[in-house]
Amino acid sequence: MILVLTINLAIDKVATVEKFQKGKENRIRIVSSLPGGKGANVSRALRCLKEEVCLCGFIGGKNGEFIEEGLKREGIFPLLFPIEEENRVCLIVKESTGKVTEIYEIGPQVEEEIQEEFYSYFRGLWADFSWVVISGSLPPGFPDDYYAKLLKGRKGKRVFFDFYSLPLLKALEEGAFLLKINEREFRRTFGGSDFLGKLKSLPHKFPIQHAVVTLGERGAIGTDGKRCFRVIPSYKAEVLCPVGAGDAFMGGLVHAFREGWDFKEAMIFGTATSVSNLGFWEGGRVDPLEVSKIIEGKALKIEEL
Repeated sequence: MILVLTINLAIDKVATVEKFQKGKENRIRIVSSLPGGKGANVSRALRCLKEEVCLCGFIGGKNGEFIEEGLKREGIFPLLFPIEEENRVCLIVKESTGKVTEIYEIGPQVEEEIQEEFYSYFRGLWADFSWVVISGSLPPGFPDDYYAKLLKGRKGKRVFFDFYSLPLLKALEEGAFLLKINEREFRRTFGGSDFLGKLKSLPHKFPIQHAVVTLGERGAIGTDGKRCFRVIPSYKAEVLCPVGAGDAFMGGLVHAFREGWDFKEAMIFGTATSVSNLGFWEGGRVDPLEVSKIIEGKALKIEEL
């Protein structure tokens, strides 16, 4: 069983429009409305890969009820902490040209007392899990060291990160099995110069075993502290919605390591799951048969850097 933490859960609505017109009336068509937030997408990918998953985070109001019911329908076990405020709603609008506009609510302001209660709740839960994924930014008002505090005493656990900025830098001091982050967030966290050098240094600078940076359609680069690989997809998928592909990548990585595969194999599998997700409106959804087709068809190029 895998525990996924996304504190700032959401309802993700994906819509289509011929052309999004800034400052004007836009009539959109909703094509998907599901529980969202990075961890919800990771959980969805893991369920598609037949993993058992529990998702932890805040829920509040009618939006929270929608999220909880949606998770249950997808076979994701909800371990949710109630708050009075409504969960956020995020809108992803895709134009006929393929251009995507993301409009995200920032989420509810959670009082310090509730933050402390959630800390105790999560620490009680995580004692029963050896595989833990923490995905997504902290809600407004949370201290930068909140994730770091949650991770105290992680010995014996495989912990996966996907967040950025100061909360990540503080959490990295506690250590992790793997960091997965996109290129934009990597540069915002570690600086824009000497990208490859900084990536290769992470397993030596912090107590982590692996670091992976996703590059969108250009694939991904990752290191285990000894070797550094780049995976470049040549498979041309029909792109319905690119949002959530990075979360599918994370789901693929976690699944690969649970299967006992090595880092190079995990990089290949994660890239294939990410490509598969491009053909769905829902963030994180993947087709295991297509994943196998991508890998077996050698539609991924891998090189050592």
